[in-house]
Amino acid sequence: MLLDADNFNRPMFVNDRAGWFATVPEVQARLAADGTRVLDVGCGIGWSSISLAKAFPSLRVDGIDADEASIAEAQRLAAEAGVAARVRFRVADAAELGAAGEKVAETFIAPGDEVERLNFGFSWWHCLPASLVETPSAAAGTALRSATVRGEWSDQAGFASLRVLPVDHVFWRFYQLAG
Repeated sequence: MLLDADNFNRPMFVNDRAGWFATVPEVQARLAADGTRVLDVGCGIGWSSISLAKAFPSLRVDGIDADEASIAEAQRLAAEAGVAARVRFRVADAAELGAAGEKVAETFIAPGDEVERLNFGFSWWHCLPASLVETPSAAAGTALRSATVRGEWSDQAGFASLRVLPVDHVFWRFYQLAG
């Protein structure tokens, strides 16, 4: 069993997911519709993908991550959960697609609140070093601001719009990319 950020996040994916989608009923309706597919970028060992598939029985999920060991574990966990027929995982570079990030303030003002400091700690300790070993590297850590996701990544990836969803969560900011 991997002891990493994926297992740290698992309780939120399993227990908080329904509340997140209740705040954005249009997204919940799209996920419940027949034929809907989701791309889970930076899926790690797959808890988010598996949780979505279990919540929405007709949903098909493609999870990508640059780490081969994480993808192998995600495939094993999806099979254990009985959703492997609807959840596929593969090794891919998420930097080529654009990304969404952890929830930090829109601008940094020292010393930052507790969540800001926690995210910067995770960023410095794990996320930034892990992203720097990828080639090419976007040198992205955990502390991603909306302006970075919107201006530097979603626009460059060809998305016509980016909307910050009104999901109230202390650690994460949820984005909807379209077009």
